[in-house]
Amino acid sequence: MKDYANGHRLNERQNATTRVSLILLIILTAMIATTVTTTTTRTTRGAPQQNTNHSNPTREGSPPTDPYWAKTYGGTGTDVAYSIQQTTDGGYVVAGYTSSFGAGGSDAWVLKLNSTGGVTWQKTYGGTGTDVALSVQQTADGGYIVAGHTTSFGAGGYDFWVLKLNSTGGVTWQKTYGGSGNEYVVWMSVQQSADGGYIVAGYTTSFGAGDADFWVLKLNSTGGVTWQKTYGGANDDGAYSVRQTAEGGYVVAGYTTSFGAGPIDAWVLKLNSTGGVTWQKTYGGTSNDQASSVQQTADGGYVVAGRTGSFGAGDYDFWVLKLNSTGGVTWQKTYGGSGDDEAYSVQQTADGGYVVAGRVYSFGAGSPDAWLLRLNSAGSVTWQKTYGGSSADGEWSIQQTADGGYVVAGYANSFGAGGSDAWVVKLGIGGDIVWDAGSGASTQTTSVTPSDSNAATSTGSVTTADSTATVQDTHVTPQDTSATVVVQASVGGGEAGQGIPLIIIVGVVAVVAIVLVISIVIVAKRKR
Repeated sequence: MKDYANGHRLNERQNATTRVSLILLIILTAMIATTVTTTTTRTTRGAPQQNTNHSNPTREGSPPTDPYWAKTYGGTGTDVAYSIQQTTDGGYVVAGYTSSFGAGGSDAWVLKLNSTGGVTWQKTYGGTGTDVALSVQQTADGGYIVAGHTTSFGAGGYDFWVLKLNSTGGVTWQKTYGGSGNEYVVWMSVQQSADGGYIVAGYTTSFGAGDADFWVLKLNSTGGVTWQKTYGGANDDGAYSVRQTAEGGYVVAGYTTSFGAGPIDAWVLKLNSTGGVTWQKTYGGTSNDQASSVQQTADGGYVVAGRTGSFGAGDYDFWVLKLNSTGGVTWQKTYGGSGDDEAYSVQQTADGGYVVAGRVYSFGAGSPDAWLLRLNSAGSVTWQKTYGGSSADGEWSIQQTADGGYVVAGYANSFGAGGSDAWVVKLGIGGDIVWDAGSGASTQTTSVTPSDSNAATSTGSVTTADSTATVQDTHVTPQDTSATVVVQASVGGGEAGQGIPLIIIVGVVAVVAIVLVISIVIVAKRKR
């Protein structure tokens, strides 16, 4: 009987131990589930934020799960970002100008940002005059090539100015190119070429056939001129964008008043590797039309974005043309409202569609707002959204990022430290972002229906001429700046660094559970 009683008590203790262990495991499982839910929510939402996108109800309660953030950079003056590119380290390089810092009235300004918009370094480059950076690209050696124009140095009023920087913003070489008149670089105007040199485009009043001509320079790796040519007619013609093509030539886009159907037409030239014209075409109607951005597409054709006053709903509309390999129009569409809407940047996306950025007066919270359109391969709208505050905000440059989202750069007057600040916004795959409470920023979904345009296409009798620019070394010393960074949207949407990683939390809880169970078993054995 005694053995039976002892055995019975032992069984009861073992059963009790088992029950306690099970209860503890259930409690700990609940803790893990709660931790998972809480951590996921924290990671998705970021810091305390408020969704001010009331025009898109589906965003309420369904925040983006891919990385997003938004920040302004500036001082008490006017600061603008014109160009942005994601770098190989997952960060970004931004170029524009600043009147808040530097040596002159305005200086070229380059900022290197990390993946969440934190400043790695920021520097001005300039003299006592007006100096502006309009285009930047990371180079194969990890440095950067920057193009803009300057009145502080050079041969004339404004000269092209090209700077080769190392990975920390130090100057490797810097040169001006120009004549006795004015030479301007605009937007997507510099790119490293396959041979390690560079292609630069803009327009000149010092050389050429008319008042202003397209001007394209092919530089070697140290900034020496391989060839330089003007393209134009009797009037005013200007290049805004240049890109190297797959076979080693170049495509250049801008505007012309020398040729075409109206007072100003969009103008696209396809050049061979030595600057000879393969084909040239104007696109336009009876009013003013302009191409601001061009890129070769995966099918060997081209996508062009700009503005049109000849077609569409308003004063100016976004205008996107898909061209075949010889410049023929595959499709052409306008996007806009009753106001002035202008596209400045276009890129083909990984799925074969397109993303377009610019500024819009027809919609949004301010006047203007930044406006982004995501198009499919046929030009139909996948999504369309405005971004901004109560004042004037816009975007000059857009790129699809490695994670499938987008990064845009421009300017903001609605928030920041000064009258106008450089503005960089990282968006999720669907153009989504959750703004911080009190930031003053909002997102609105627009509902524009694209309209087909019927631009006339013509071939002009362009005059091509070699130019003889004076090339001068400049000796600017970069200066570090200390821009105020203001956050409109905290880092969120699954970005690394948002709290303790989930796998670590779950692992710690699991270890604690195992230790507790082992402790209970040991205690039970000691009581036998």
